[in-house]
Amino acid sequence: MVSKGQGKTMGSYFMLLNALAEDGRLEEAKELWSKIFSENLEGTPLIFFDKIISIYHSKDMHRKMFEVFADMEELGIRPNNSIVAMIGDAFKELGMLDKYEKLVKKYPPQIWEYRYVKGKRVRVRTEYVKEPVNLIVSEPNM
Repeated sequence: MVSKGQGKTMGSYFMLLNALAEDGRLEEAKELWSKIFSENLEGTPLIFFDKIISIYHSKDMHRKMFEVFADMEELGIRPNNSIVAMIGDAFKELGMLDKYEKLVKKYPPQIWEYRYVKGKRVRVRTEYVKEPVNLIVSEPNM
């Protein structure tokens, strides 16, 4: 796609990364991630970190997830709620509850996030719920 004159924009890289992950070509996705990350070290968008961590999370590749997360922390990039949840799930699966508690303490759920609506940056409340809500309502006996 890139060699055919489509351009080397972040959008095309993200689409290609997404397509490789959906097609199950994990080795190629890892290579593309390495290329993107090494070329744009400090300019890599958060959605790329979110995507590669979700790919590794779905394949249960916890060590790779932790490496990407460590890179984020070294660069000073604050993870969003979904990244913290995926890393937290990995800590829980591996039985590292002490590290999970440190993670949740260091990165509490964000209340606000910024989205772009018609080209303008808008601050909106996040829809993150800390604990799952029990929606089963018991009916009174009549």
